[in-house]
Amino acid sequence: MLTNLLELQLAEREPSVVHLFQVIAKVMDVDAARGVMLLRDGSGEAFVRVGFTNQDIVPGATVRLEGRGCAVVRDGFGLALIPGLVVDNDGVHPSVVQSGKTFLPAGANAIRLTWFNRYGVLALHVEYEGPGVPRQPIPDSALSHAEVDSAHGRVRFLPGLRYRVFQGDWEFLPDFDQYRPIRTGVVSNFDSGVRVQDETVGIEFSGFIRLPEDGVYTFHVTSDDGSRLFVGAASLDIRVIRRGPAPMAELISPRGFKGDGRSWVTIQGTVDSMGIWSSGGELRLRVGEDDIRVEIFDAGEAAPSISHHDTVLVTGLYEELVSQGGSRVPGRLMALSWRAIRPAEPADSAVGGDELPGFLPDKAVAGTSNYVALTTAAEVKALSPQLAQQGLPVSIRGVVTAFSSKHTGAVIQDATRGVFVDLGQLEGGVSINRGDFCEVEGITGPGWFAPSVIAHRITRLGAGSMPKPVRATWSQLMNGSLDTEYAELDGLVTEVQGRQVVLFTQGGKITVELRDFRPEVVQGYEGALVRIRGCFLPNFDMATRKLETGAMAVSGAAVEVLQSPPSHPFDAPRKSIGELLYYDPEAVPFRRLTVGGQVIFSREGECYLTDGTNSMRVTTSDSECFAVGDVVDAVGFLELGGHTAELKEALLRKTGQAPLPAARKLGPDELLLARHAGTFVQVKAVLINDWREGPERVMELQSGYLAFKARVSDRGMPVSLPARGSLLELTGVYAPQGKVAGDGKVNGFELLLGSAAGIRVLTTPPWWTLKRVLILAGILGALLCGALLWNKELQAKVEERGRLLEAEVRNRQRAELQRAAEAERSRIARDLHDDLGTGLTEVSLLASAGLGRFEDSQKVRDRFHSIAEKARALVSGLDAIIWAIDPKRNSLQAFADYVTSYADELFSNSGIVCRIRVRIECGAVELSESKRHSLFLAVKEALNNVIRHAAATEVELRILQSGDRLEVVIADNGRGFDWKTIRRGNGLANLQERLQAMHGERLVESEPGKGTTVRLVVPIHRASDEVAGPGLEFDT
Repeated sequence: MLTNLLELQLAEREPSVVHLFQVIAKVMDVDAARGVMLLRDGSGEAFVRVGFTNQDIVPGATVRLEGRGCAVVRDGFGLALIPGLVVDNDGVHPSVVQSGKTFLPAGANAIRLTWFNRYGVLALHVEYEGPGVPRQPIPDSALSHAEVDSAHGRVRFLPGLRYRVFQGDWEFLPDFDQYRPIRTGVVSNFDSGVRVQDETVGIEFSGFIRLPEDGVYTFHVTSDDGSRLFVGAASLDIRVIRRGPAPMAELISPRGFKGDGRSWVTIQGTVDSMGIWSSGGELRLRVGEDDIRVEIFDAGEAAPSISHHDTVLVTGLYEELVSQGGSRVPGRLMALSWRAIRPAEPADSAVGGDELPGFLPDKAVAGTSNYVALTTAAEVKALSPQLAQQGLPVSIRGVVTAFSSKHTGAVIQDATRGVFVDLGQLEGGVSINRGDFCEVEGITGPGWFAPSVIAHRITRLGAGSMPKPVRATWSQLMNGSLDTEYAELDGLVTEVQGRQVVLFTQGGKITVELRDFRPEVVQGYEGALVRIRGCFLPNFDMATRKLETGAMAVSGAAVEVLQSPPSHPFDAPRKSIGELLYYDPEAVPFRRLTVGGQVIFSREGECYLTDGTNSMRVTTSDSECFAVGDVVDAVGFLELGGHTAELKEALLRKTGQAPLPAARKLGPDELLLARHAGTFVQVKAVLINDWREGPERVMELQSGYLAFKARVSDRGMPVSLPARGSLLELTGVYAPQGKVAGDGKVNGFELLLGSAAGIRVLTTPPWWTLKRVLILAGILGALLCGALLWNKELQAKVEERGRLLEAEVRNRQRAELQRAAEAERSRIARDLHDDLGTGLTEVSLLASAGLGRFEDSQKVRDRFHSIAEKARALVSGLDAIIWAIDPKRNSLQAFADYVTSYADELFSNSGIVCRIRVRIECGAVELSESKRHSLFLAVKEALNNVIRHAAATEVELRILQSGDRLEVVIADNGRGFDWKTIRRGNGLANLQERLQAMHGERLVESEPGKGTTVRLVVPIHRASDEVAGPGLEFDT
């Protein structure tokens, strides 16, 4: 249990532990409406926010502060006590896990989780662990919500959690009770899928978690962006024990102060500046020769109505500051709220201004090392990213100008400049705050944008004196050199979007994000002239490290309203246009002026006014456009130095209407004179070209040898322009381009026309213009080229057709010759068969007949027998020749029939059994005369070798067709032979030569005693897609 304020402040360093405390303390100051107090006990003082009101608590009372299950978190330079908060993972950040511990009883315990995602990637994941429960996601079965049975008045626990979905742009979790949900319902677990969108969305889950036994439970919440988890029954109570007189604050002069630590005092001083933070505020007082910083713990109420140089009294806790050299100097006063500041009465002015000796310096702070280290922020920032990446040693002292516990980083500024310090590697958390004087030891790092320091140790040396803010210039704002600098910037707030303000400065407009501010506070600055003071951080692309110009953020910002938004803007001092360039002793930056004039040109965001003699330009963020001829009043901020006087960020109102003044006529020689800037002029020129740019029509014209542009807005009505080449008379406002040279001339100009009424056609061009002649010539040239191309293409087609006809004629001639050759071979075959065949047959018959008549004469018989055999052989050979040259025998079927017939006849009287198997698709294949003749001779040679050499009793002839190959196989069961010992004759060599001539091959397989197999393989081709019937198979 925590029992004093010091223990409470030390507990803030352990954000993961939920505490039980009972503290008795005296109330030094209180704002009951805001729920904030300044307490003091024997251990010290603390600013405490409890979040609820108790009107019985007054200054001087002694109170008992009791809490159970409360989180102690940092709140500015004080503390906030939040009942039930176990895990605090709030803020905009990437996916980060935070944990917290709390004691919980067994059974159902209340649980509530709030979460939001601003932009980009989102994440939400909840785990827990405890007695008998290893770390794991919380199961659906452990979660429930309560419903009251209206019929019986009983409470029922049903599965799932209630949820409410909200929409908004936040940087920290808001009070969702102040918003209207856009969706509600019940979900089984902490599921961000119930959201209606991925960005600018928040969800609140509520219900109960059932735990198995009493004990300390740890919860882990991973989220992107912020989340908070509340678990268990928690309480926070404040009771008044006794009442006493309000503590008296001693009226002191800072240089005469001799006290130790913090003291309850009142200081009188003159207001130098005042600003509002996100949850507090700041006031700078001039007390004699010293600057005193007054920090306000809670600025929820409106700031007091005090102005510069007012003399005020401020009551609060005072402490000395530590200078850059380590000495004690007059420093800061911490007050509870704006109510601690009151105007000084004349009788109070006796204090202040005493020239008393200051404090002696403290002893030097230890921290030297035995190696050379960078000792200033400027040395770190001067490094290149490559050199900073090497981790050079750093030891610097400075004041914390910005601090973010969620991002584990701070900005520390010494006498040279500011530098970002990464605190992520420090263990046990960091107990520092804005304004603390610290010593940092670590190494350099490249940083996201500029070199930074990675802290290994940070020591708080005391309260420090904030550095004098740098007056930001426009070039510094644009080039990023103000990175991590404590600076101030004056400007007019022209637009507010959430925490972002568009600031109109003397250099131009820039967008500034006030990171620590509530949007509703920022909204009140619109239209005000403000001074923003804080740590400036330029926007950049984290992936490329490139600067995003025109936008930056300010951390730890204080906003001082220099001039409130005017309630009656047109009450500002009035001047005529002609008086704007004369000396004005009251001229100051951001001074509003009212100017009257007649509109001679107007478009969105801009118009030109004239008083008949002088002209000026007016820019405004108002979307209203006034008509040419309207008489208006404009109030805004005067800027000189351009081609014309300009009134920026102006408000306009119409006061009447009048005829336009006569335009000044300009000749070609006067068109570049800068003195015509902003005046109402009339120019004659020839229209060269025209096009559209957004809502405007742009004309390109020529007057003499000079070309220029004219612009006219259609304002929703189409502008009809004359034909190009027309001579026009244009009336509008002269807008010069470029710088003015020594002779008073500019590089160019544009003519701004209020409407199409400013265009008058003097002459139109003849129909036969140069452009039309060129177009016609181009068309004729294109037609001629097309005809030439068509003629060439036609000639190419004729030549191609001629080549095709010639090839067809050659093919037909070749076919005719082939048919003639086939007819001639058929005639030769018939003649051989009819004439020579018949004669040889007769000879054979006669020889055979003669054998019977001369049986006794053996010699004569042998001769006639020889004649008969020779004649039969000639008949057989003649039959083969006739078969070979007959074109009718070109089919594979004819070949198969002839070969099988020959084999059947050959083996019929040999005593050898011949088996014939033919498996071919005959009808679709043709063989040329030479191929079938050569193949037949090869088969004949193989069959004769069986009879002469094989000593076989059986032979098999197979004719097979496989795709585009024809295979003839002769296999016998004869004696076989050994390739290594056989004497090779001409037979096998002849077979090989014949087959090679037909692009085929001969394969022989043989072993002694196992017969011989000869394979003859030749390529074939199909004559058609016809397929014959199945092959034939028979034995002989």
